Amino acid sequence: MHQRPPPATSADDAVSTASAVAARPRWSRPAAFALALVAASAGPALGQSRSDDDLRDPLRRQTLRTAAPKPGAARTATGSPLRGSLDTRRAEPLPEPAPTTPVDPLATTDPLVDADPAALEPIGRPASAPRTPTTSRADGRTPATDAALPSAPRPMVLDAAAGRRGPVEAITRAGMVKGGPTLPEAAVQPRPRDILADKRDEAEIENDDYAQLGLRTGGFTWLPAVEASAGWTSNVATRTGGASGTVYGIAPELLGRSGWSRHSLEFELRGAYLGNSTDHDYDKLTFRTGLRGRVDLGDETTVDIKGGWSRDRQSSSSADNPANTVVPATVDTKSLSLGLTRDVGLLALTLRGDLDRTDYSGGTTSSGTSLGSEIQNNTRHTAALRAAWGSKSSIRPFAELQASKRDYDDALVAGSPRDTTGAAIKLGVLADLGPKLRGELSTGWGLERMDKGTLPDISGWLIDGSLVWSPTRLTSVKLDARTSFDATTLANSPGAVTRTLAIGVDHALRPQLVASAGVALTDKRYVGANLREDTWSLSSGLTYKIDRNVRTFVKGSFSRFTSSGGGSDYDAATVMVGVRLQR
Repeated sequence: MHQRPPPATSADDAVSTASAVAARPRWSRPAAFALALVAASAGPALGQSRSDDDLRDPLRRQTLRTAAPKPGAARTATGSPLRGSLDTRRAEPLPEPAPTTPVDPLATTDPLVDADPAALEPIGRPASAPRTPTTSRADGRTPATDAALPSAPRPMVLDAAAGRRGPVEAITRAGMVKGGPTLPEAAVQPRPRDILADKRDEAEIENDDYAQLGLRTGGFTWLPAVEASAGWTSNVATRTGGASGTVYGIAPELLGRSGWSRHSLEFELRGAYLGNSTDHDYDKLTFRTGLRGRVDLGDETTVDIKGGWSRDRQSSSSADNPANTVVPATVDTKSLSLGLTRDVGLLALTLRGDLDRTDYSGGTTSSGTSLGSEIQNNTRHTAALRAAWGSKSSIRPFAELQASKRDYDDALVAGSPRDTTGAAIKLGVLADLGPKLRGELSTGWGLERMDKGTLPDISGWLIDGSLVWSPTRLTSVKLDARTSFDATTLANSPGAVTRTLAIGVDHALRPQLVASAGVALTDKRYVGANLREDTWSLSSGLTYKIDRNVRTFVKGSFSRFTSSGGGSDYDAATVMVGVRLQR
C-alpha cells in the first residue's frame, strides 16, 4: 500500500507537495498531474482556514505580518516561477522562512491593534455576526484582530460627537479612539454654537463677486470702509422755518471680527460728519462704537460681554429745549453689559447686568446762553434674568424679568427729585435659523417709580429687538424696535416714554445693483404733561457695485416732525450722491 501524502495547508505547500509526489517512480504522470490540480484547488481554502487560526493568536499574527512571503513569490527549487502549467519535474520543497524574533503585541502602538474592538465594525460583516473571543490583554481589554492583515476589510468606527461614520484611521488621527495618537488640546475643544452659521456666511461671501473680503491679520478679519457724499436738503437746521442748502458728508467705518475656534470678539467703529454751506453751527458730528465678546467656558456655559459709546444731537424742536434754541444739546450714551448663560438641553438660563450712562452737553439759545441740559445726566443700573425654552438653531420663546435703579447727578431736576426704582417683564422669541431668520423680538410692560417727591410714575408697554429675515438670496428685510424711558427738564413731568420702530428692505435687482427702501416711526410721550412728539421718515436708495472695493450710490429721504404743543412742526427732504471705498 502506498503511503498517503501529507495534507496541504496552504497554496505554496500544496504546490510543493504535488511536485514531490509527481517525482516518485511509483506514480504515473497522469495521476500526478491530477493530484496537482486537486491540491492547487484545495490549497486556498486550506490556507484561509490556516489564516483564520493564525488571526486568533496575536503572537503568530504579528509573526506572519513580518515574515510571510508576498503573494505570487512561490518558485520551484530550480528557480523557475510557477506560471500557467505546473512543473511536474522532481523538485525539492521550498525551505521554511528563517525564524524571526516575535514582537510583543502588547507593546505595539498600531492604532488598529490598540483600538477598542467594541468601536470597530468591518465593512460587509452583518451586525449580528458573533465575535470570536481572543486572549485578554494585561489592561483588561481585548485586542482587535479583524484588521490585522492588509487583506482584512478596513474597519469603521462611529464618531458620536460629530455624528459621522468613517475609517478608523481618520478618527484615530483626531484622537477619538483610545490608544491612538492625540492632537493638541485646542483641536478637541468645544466649538462656538454658531460655527455652522459662520461657515455659511463665509461661503456666501466667497461666492459673491462683489462682497467685501476685508484684511486678515492673525486671528482677526478687518473690514475698513469710507463713504463720501454731497447733495441738497430743504431744511439745514431741521427746525421750523429752516433754510435749504447744499450739504456734504464723510462717514468712515471699521469693523473687526475674530476667527477663533473658541470664543469670539467683534468690534464696531462708525462715524459721520454732515456739513452744510449755509450755517456751520448746524454741522453735525455723530459716531458709534461697540464691542461684543463671548467666552466659552464649556459646551453649555458662556459669558457674554458688550460695550458701546454713541453720540448724537437732539432735535432743536424737542420740548426739552427752550423755544429760542439755536443749537440743540449733544447726547452721549455709554453702555456696558455682562451676562452668564447656562444652556442645558431645552432650557437656557441667562443672568445679566447692564450699566447705562447718559450725558448731555452743549447747546445754545439765540441770545448765546447755554441750555443747561447737564442737569439731566443720569446713570441706570439693570439686573435681568431670562429663561429660554427650545432646541438650539430654532425659534425659542423666552421670558425675562428686570429690576432697575436710575440715579441723577443732581438731587433736584427742575425743582423735583427724580431718582427712580423700576421693574419690567418681557415675553419674546429668539430666532436662530441661519441666514433665513436671525435675531430676537420681545414685548412687555415696564415701570419706573419715583423714590421721592410727588411726580407720577413712568410706565408703558415695551417693544424691543432686532430681526433679519431673508426670504430669498436676493431680498433681506430688517426690523428694529426699541423702547426707552428718557429724562426731561419739564417741571411737571418725570420723563418720557420713547418708542422707535424701523423696517428696511434691500433687494438685488442684479448681482451688482441693489435697491433699498425703509420707513421709521418714533413716538415720544411725556408722562404727566399731556405732550406728544412724533417723527416719521421715508428713505430709498440705489447702489451700484463696480467691484469688491468700489460702490456708488444715490440716496433720498423725507422726514416730518410733529408736536402736540404746536409751533414746532417741520419737514426735511434730502438727496445725496456719493461713493463708497472699502477693502
